[in-house]
Amino acid sequence: MNFLQPGIESLSTPILALMRKGVTALQNVRLLKWCAEYGIHVFWNVIYGFPGEPPEESARLAEVLPSLTHLAAPELCRLAIHRFSPYHNRPGEFGLEVLGPLPWYRLVYPADDATLADLAYNFDYRRGPGFVVVHDRRPNLEPADYSFDEREARLLLACEDGATAAEALAALPETEAADPDLAEVQEFLDGLVASRSSNE
Repeated sequence: MNFLQPGIESLSTPILALMRKGVTALQNVRLLKWCAEYGIHVFWNVIYGFPGEPPEESARLAEVLPSLTHLAAPELCRLAIHRFSPYHNRPGEFGLEVLGPLPWYRLVYPADDATLADLAYNFDYRRGPGFVVVHDRRPNLEPADYSFDEREARLLLACEDGATAAEALAALPETEAADPDLAEVQEFLDGLVASRSSNE
């Protein structure tokens, strides 16, 4: 049997444009069809989590994929940061912050941080200042998407491991901690809780 890994990565034309792939979703589907026709086994991925990824494209993909079950199935992969990629070389342009090599590198190489950073090919990251998008898909609630600006994003991330309003405020950088007061932070967090009841 013949095998092919063509780097399809998505069946969304807008997301492919973000990747600068130079192809459309239709062209990728045609490739999958031709491979099936000629007995070529295809390995391909659907990558998610691109900065600026239109939320509505996830719903559109969910509608399209059931029509393609006769073609080779993809693997679902979260965006990865590789050395030499634009996301590694220019993370700030995409609202990302590179945190360093993935944690498992420390288990393989007994080296200092600077040496690991030179050795690594795969890097850990988080969404940088400027935005956080939350796709709320909890059972028994209507699907909803929320976009948080820089200050709200920092407060939201400060609550990731559990925090009171005061603790979330204290976790902000000194340059921002004086901006919102405790009452504003509490109001923001209360609004997140209230969104559940308003979304029912």
